[in-house]
Amino acid sequence: MYSLQKFSFLTFACLLIIVPMLSDYYGIVCIKLVNLFVPDRATRGSDVELKCIYDLEKDSLYVLKWHFNGREFYRYAPKSEAKTQTFNVTGTKVNKDKSNQGIVVLSNVSLNSTGRYKCEISVEGTFQTVIKEKYMKVSANFGKSLWNSSLSSYWLHAASLVLIILHNFPAFFSMYNKDCTLLISK
Repeated sequence: MYSLQKFSFLTFACLLIIVPMLSDYYGIVCIKLVNLFVPDRATRGSDVELKCIYDLEKDSLYVLKWHFNGREFYRYAPKSEAKTQTFNVTGTKVNKDKSNQGIVVLSNVSLNSTGRYKCEISVEGTFQTVIKEKYMKVSANFGKSLWNSSLSSYWLHAASLVLIILHNFPAFFSMYNKDCTLLISK
């Protein structure tokens, strides 16, 4: 009698040998959605690149779709007459010139672009489908502030210097009147 441990090991060893042989003979493949690149955060008004990296092994791509909050906004079907299609979905504005296959560029994202982005790929024949999704938050851009500019360190140092002077030399400021005229003692 074989123990359960030996049986499990023998079964596993056989599967490692037999499954690859069967998959080659019967055309069984396992497509993989290797990685999904969707930024965690984006700034309103910026362009955002979404990437869907996949491995089809020996199969051919039937269709690649991008969804935003459950609604399809981009489709790439290499054997279709119109290889790429875009659909009007609030929050998505696809830059068709910069988008291809698994890469989609959204132009001028808005606060409405905050949500879940999903990439879905299907292969020909078996129509095996793999899906991954990720959330992106778009934040408001209030314009260029001094803190975001190259002068930010200058302003920070200047403010620090003023605070140091105020703290360490209060007598210096007591020589001035409320209307900033110098008090001269006789």
